[in-house]
Amino acid sequence: MKSRVLNFKKYTKVKFDSYQTIPIPYPPLSKIYLCYVQILKAAKLPSFFDTKTKLAYPTIATNNQLFFLDNFLLLYAIQIQNLPISGCYILQTDIDLPSLEYQLSTRLFTLITELKFDIKQINPNNVLNAFNTSLSKHAIYDFNSTHTDKPRSEFSLDLLSKLIGCSRNQLLYQQKQINNAYSIKVQQLKQKCVALQHPQPSAELFWSAQHGN
Repeated sequence: MKSRVLNFKKYTKVKFDSYQTIPIPYPPLSKIYLCYVQILKAAKLPSFFDTKTKLAYPTIATNNQLFFLDNFLLLYAIQIQNLPISGCYILQTDIDLPSLEYQLSTRLFTLITELKFDIKQINPNNVLNAFNTSLSKHAIYDFNSTHTDKPRSEFSLDLLSKLIGCSRNQLLYQQKQINNAYSIKVQQLKQKCVALQHPQPSAELFWSAQHGN
């Protein structure tokens, strides 16, 4: 079905189904959305979703794109299933980016405590790296302050385990399993490719190497 082209000048609030548009995070918030993706792909999603969200007011060039400013759980869910969306447009000049980053970060922490997770689907190192490089430092510090006497603006493995509701050892074991699986794949590739057996592989080695089947 063709995307519906809306006359946005007539709307402050709109309702539509997700298949009618191209829903994406507001670009300056895309890294925070990836933090949601990292954790939600290992979660059991709720049966019902709050379909209300704030959207960045589009330009003519982005007429069919929906730039989500909040409710990233809904944004993630509509990548999997069609859901109705009730949007309220915000002029881009009125967007308070630091405030949104803080709100989205704290909302993610709350959301994680509400969901159930399959630990085997979590990559602890990737989650920690995403959180520490993309989420609001202020939000991380505030969350840390509720769990430790010496808060800091960085997520630790201990804090992640408390947030998810598992033990630190479970996350360490999961990361060990991931690392072992990666090592096995590397060894298998080395057995098939002579170039990878060289201490310092180069493009020339790959061109001249005899590859196995």
